[in-house]
Formats: sequence, C-alpha cells, structure tokens
Amino acid sequence: YRQICSQASTCGSPTHHTAGDGISCPGDSFAPLFDELRQRVADTIASCMVSGTSAGGSLTTDLTVFPNPVSNWVTIQGSIEADLPDNQVDWELLDLFGRPVQTGTWPVSGGRINQRIELGHLAAEVYILKIGSGSLFASFWIAKD
Repeated sequence: YRQICSQASTCGSPTHHTAGDGISCPGDSFAPLFDELRQRVADTIASCMVSGTSAGGSLTTDLTVFPNPVSNWVTIQGSIEADLPDNQVDWELLDLFGRPVQTGTWPVSGGRINQRIELGHLAAEVYILKIGSGSLFASFWIAKD
C-alpha cells in the first residue's frame, strides 16, 4: 500500500498531497484500510472448515487450527470420529493448485489429535490442510504470513 503513490515519500505531507498533475493523492491514509481488510480476510479464513463424508462411512471432526494466519508453527487440536485404521489419520498440506507441499500421518488417541506443523519455510500464501483417512477427510484453510 505504500507504493500507491510514488510521490508520498517526497511530499511535505505523508498522508495527503497533490501530485504534479494536480490530482489529490491519499498516500499513507490507505494503510488502516488495508490492515483492516487483511484482518477480515484472515478472520474469514480462520472460520472456514469443510468436512467430507462418503457412502462407505463418515468423518466427524471438532478440530481447531490455530493461529491462523500463521508465521511459523500451526497447531491442530480436537476430536475426530471415524473408522480409522490403526488409530491414525493421514494429513496433507496442499497449495492452491492442489499440489502436496507436506504430508504425514498422526496418531489418534482416544479420538483426539494434538499436533503441530512447521510452516516457517513456506511462502506466504493460502494453503489447504486435509486431515482424514481414505476418501473421508476434513479440510481447513491456512493463511501463511
């Protein structure tokens, strides 16, 4: 947002000035609007969850993924109910093109998950976390700062 106007840094007023062509420029006054927009998008992403079912069974989750957006580590906690082989679930972190970025398997103990994924090395973008077994899974949006 600071690149909206190239004149802002040379102008006597960083929040409002007139460019050489006489057009009024708001300069840094946009900053609070972009910060608010970013927070609203992050809040929306944090509240999104889609769970999947199939004719062969069902998956019920009450999982929390936090913090979201995330800088380094994301935590996944809560309950998961399904017919799980070996009391474990597979997880997959996908980019927005559906390409796997990270994968793994977690133990499920007493129907609960308490795990962390390190994301500090990934680019800042939105990822999809899929947790489940076979065709039964829950998906979560994760915003990486």
